[in-house]
Amino acid sequence: MKRIRPLMLAVMAMFVFSAVATASAQAKGTEGPSWMSEEGRVPPTETREVKAVAETPFILKNNTANVKIECKKLKFKAGSIITGSTGKNSGTGLGSTEFSGCEGGAKEGKLTGCEPVKGEVNTQETVTTLGYASPNRTGPVLVLLKPQVGNSFVTIKFTGASCFATSTAVTGQVVGEATNGVEEPVATIKIAFSETGKTIYTETEGALQSSKTSLVSFGSASTLTGTAGILLLPMTFWLIMLYNQAA
Repeated sequence: MKRIRPLMLAVMAMFVFSAVATASAQAKGTEGPSWMSEEGRVPPTETREVKAVAETPFILKNNTANVKIECKKLKFKAGSIITGSTGKNSGTGLGSTEFSGCEGGAKEGKLTGCEPVKGEVNTQETVTTLGYASPNRTGPVLVLLKPQVGNSFVTIKFTGASCFATSTAVTGQVVGEATNGVEEPVATIKIAFSETGKTIYTETEGALQSSKTSLVSFGSASTLTGTAGILLLPMTFWLIMLYNQAA
């Protein structure tokens, strides 16, 4: 087993667990990528409540339409959870995200003159699935986010004199990369979304399925960038590691 060294992260974080939890990936063995606690793998009979805070702003951008939206804050709707797993199966999660402090949607890529109504963007229920970066079950732990039902995350409505459109549907799926870190007095995991589309390999009963970042807004391909982190509660110091087990 090899351990990725903990990285120092900011206190702000995306996911907040009610107990020690992290992600685990196994290269060649009996376990799939899963949520872990200090006591071991979280079983499928257990769920952990998840809360959220943004670490950096999140930007939805469409280069073709030359329009972007920036949201400075986020949180998960109450009742959002992660779920454990057994065997060669991926750990999962379920919840909706509430973005606030949002602006943009104007023509020529401007952030002024238009904004989402009330400066908010609230997504539908989203499924989170842990996965591998390669079909060999190696590399960093990745995270796939997609709508629980259908392919629409949200329909954003805009207000302002310079808006590119009155509304836009945001559809598809996105893949982020997870790394671990420690910030006293809490432990965190960072989730980073970049303009470079990633391919993730999720696992069900030992079978791998590949998925790619594929996000559409304003009628064409778009990107989501931003960095968030996982913060563990209660607010006490825990040493948390993100594992990548190799044969």
